[in-house]
Amino acid sequence: MAAASVSDKGDMEYSSTKSTYDSDAHLYAKAYYGLTFWKAEYRTFLGLLGSSGRIIDVGCGPGRDTEYFTKLGYDTEGIDYSAPMLSEAKRLAPGCKFTRMDMRSIKFPHGSFDAAWSCMSILHIKKADAGAVLDGICKVLKPGGVLFISVKNGSGEHFDKRLFSNYREPELRGLVGRHGFRVEMSYLNKKDPRQRIVCIFARKA
Repeated sequence: MAAASVSDKGDMEYSSTKSTYDSDAHLYAKAYYGLTFWKAEYRTFLGLLGSSGRIIDVGCGPGRDTEYFTKLGYDTEGIDYSAPMLSEAKRLAPGCKFTRMDMRSIKFPHGSFDAAWSCMSILHIKKADAGAVLDGICKVLKPGGVLFISVKNGSGEHFDKRLFSNYREPELRGLVGRHGFRVEMSYLNKKDPRQRIVCIFARKA
């Protein structure tokens, strides 16, 4: 779950999204930490990555996926801009690495990671800003680095305390392909009973 940037003082959608996660971090952690329907995506992602590597969990929220990869032996670091959400992550996943960071300004050296996992986080970024986020992720990945993105299936942007940017599968494939990646696989995940989710697996071109 992504949060807004420190530079967005005048941007109501981003500031409200951040405030919502800050205020209700414990509730979101309780709701999302135990979800298990990403097992197939974990397998595919790690199958593309291999048996070792360094992973950045972009918009890690309460740290569920950071902990999962860390326990399997992957050097994983979760980033999120919401300090209260990271407090929940540190409580729920002690011993894992978390850094407070805006995904639109990722502050790691180029080529720092072998893979990037972005589960239901880029959906909180305006479509006008999504390309810059992908460019930043691309820079911190090594050549051939693996990328996973999931977003809600749909079209356009909407706002109700939180900003949501929804994508159809062809639109997201095109976006990823224009920003330094070669799409390996994409599909519509229907396992979540509450919503349909577009999943993309790609490699740095």
